[in-house]
Amino acid sequence: MGTAQAGTTTLSLRATEVFHELKDLPPVGITNPGDKLIYTERLTSNGKLVGYSYWTLGFNGTDYPLDAVTKLSGGTLRVHGVMHGLTPPSSLRITGGTGKYAGARGSLTFRPLTTLVTVETYTIRR
Repeated sequence: MGTAQAGTTTLSLRATEVFHELKDLPPVGITNPGDKLIYTERLTSNGKLVGYSYWTLGFNGTDYPLDAVTKLSGGTLRVHGVMHGLTPPSSLRITGGTGKYAGARGSLTFRPLTTLVTVETYTIRR
């Protein structure tokens, strides 16, 4: 599932989208400030379920804030970032956590495999 080095843990997980919903505020049918895309990912390592990520992508004009809570055995990780335009960021910040991830900082990077599947690498510092 991951590796550990002096205060740093790396988790490389396969993320598969299992749910998404668009919260489309008026005017309905067009993307406008206040709209949100909410989605859930199932996280696996070597084919074994290890957790879930719950994402919110906000629409604020040209910048799109991204926030996530990743639930893993022993705790959660909080992730935050901003998408500029329609290009996904190459990495997001880990801004905290609970349980064994309390006080976590670091980064989350993505490697898309398909439209609904990515490899997500969490580099966690405590």
